[in-house]
Amino acid sequence: RQLAANTFRCERGRALCVGVAMVNHSCAPNARVWWEADGYMVLAAKRHIEKGEEITITYCCPLLGQPSRLFKLYKSKGFICRCSRCLDSTENQTLMSCIRCTKCKTGFIKPEISPPQEGRGSSVEISPPQEGRGSSVEIS
Repeated sequence: RQLAANTFRCERGRALCVGVAMVNHSCAPNARVWWEADGYMVLAAKRHIEKGEEITITYCCPLLGQPSRLFKLYKSKGFICRCSRCLDSTENQTLMSCIRCTKCKTGFIKPEISPPQEGRGSSVEISPPQEGRGSSVEIS
């Protein structure tokens, strides 16, 4: 599991790129990685990065909603994401995981995220939306 969590998919399977493997994750990253045709991995800024600002990449698809990203990162990488996008139920005002209210047509139903509780085993539970509430994700 440790090797899979710290490697990158490539044409021939998975590759360990030591320098890039040290770059932390964010669901709203300021950099990205890709493979060149000659087999080299490139790490490049997506936007201006301030001096002293941490360089981050995403470890999963940014088009996934908050519950799906949390579940995927926990299962594949072994951590609970606490980036600004995951801690904000509006996902930095993108409303990516929200469902438009079918009654008023203007409001949104947001997912509820339950933080881990001390003394509980490791598990991830995603429950379907309940009337008047969004879906919930419990990670412990």
